[in-house]
Amino acid sequence: MLNINPKRQDENKKGFNPVVAGMAGAVAGAGVAVAATMTLKNPEGRKKVRKVLSNVRDQAMDYVSNMRSQPKVSNGVSKVKKVMRDAKQIKKKI
Repeated sequence: MLNINPKRQDENKKGFNPVVAGMAGAVAGAGVAVAATMTLKNPEGRKKVRKVLSNVRDQAMDYVSNMRSQPKVSNGVSKVKKVMRDAKQIKKKI
């Protein structure tokens, strides 16, 4: 939302310069790339990376299998509707 008063608009204009933010992101990305390269050069580092990725994969597979085994929301909704219908019929009888 823009303020009608330009001075007030300038006072409310706080934040980072997009160019500075972009440069900081580039530097951070380069740092991560260098760190990853150094880690993967070392055989022990490669083993650790493989272990971490394997654990992440196993956790993701467990999550997917749990989601598949849980009843779907639509099944629960249909059961609730059936219970509500039965409750209304019982209420009519009373």
